Amino acid sequence: MSSSPISDSKPYLPTFMAGILAFLLFGVLAMWMLKSGDFETTDQKRAGERRQNLQTLRKAEEEKLTTYGWNDKTKGLAHIPVDRAMELELDALKQKPVQPSSTPVNAPAAPAAAPASASAVAPIPTPAKTSKGN
Repeated sequence: MSSSPISDSKPYLPTFMAGILAFLLFGVLAMWMLKSGDFETTDQKRAGERRQNLQTLRKAEEEKLTTYGWNDKTKGLAHIPVDRAMELELDALKQKPVQPSSTPVNAPAAPAAAPASASAVAPIPTPAKTSKGN
């Protein structure tokens, strides 16, 4: 009827082993879920939306820069391709006569005279050698 201390500690062994097994099972389940699931974070979603918005914006800008169309038809504002606009502007600039500038431009001041020779610059002194006496 007396119980030994060894027999009292045996019921803890199955509990300890069950705890270890549960921990390992949880770890394996967590790893499986992380690898099999396609979890997209909020930052990844926002980045995807920003990329899509940028593509849409660039497509609209490209279309506006390369096609003819109305900006505001009621005001008579239209847009033309950039290449055609540059051609028209070059033709207009070629037809204008060259005129003197209305802004006065002063000649730059003469540069300061350089030293006559390299010997005019003072040499860099060298440190004197010292000897230690014991």
